[in-house]
Amino acid sequence: MFSGVQDRYRFYGAILYGIFFVFGIFLLIYYHHIFFYNIPKNDFSNWPRFIFTIIASFFGFIFIAYESSKTHNTEPRAFSPILSYLSRYLLILLLCDAVIFGILSSIASTSNYIFYYLSSVLGIAIGYYIDIFATYFFNIIIKIISKNIDI
Repeated sequence: MFSGVQDRYRFYGAILYGIFFVFGIFLLIYYHHIFFYNIPKNDFSNWPRFIFTIIASFFGFIFIAYESSKTHNTEPRAFSPILSYLSRYLLILLLCDAVIFGILSSIASTSNYIFYYLSSVLGIAIGYYIDIFATYFFNIIIKIISKNIDI
């Protein structure tokens, strides 16, 4: 089924994020009274919406991890893809989810259920296109830092 060890680890990464996603769905169903509410809270108790965004981005990442397990890479990597799934991609997903959460929470018109529709679509899209988004995101940060430091 897999051409090499790395493809198998990519598949395991997709399964791992799938387990995270299914666990998150169970949390959403069991604690639905916590996650879904009409009036937004203005303090730290607004965290369930952030978790909802994380779950949506995991769903998008499952597809790209599964697709990358089907492509056969001939170049060996220095480390297994599962490590990058648990470190690099997880960190980038959480940062992107924090940006989505912050922007949508600050807009008054997304304070009700519109937040869930927008954050789920954006989370799935960012999860699926994480490599492209991370490249642009890091290039922008490098440009900002280089302008401030005068390299």
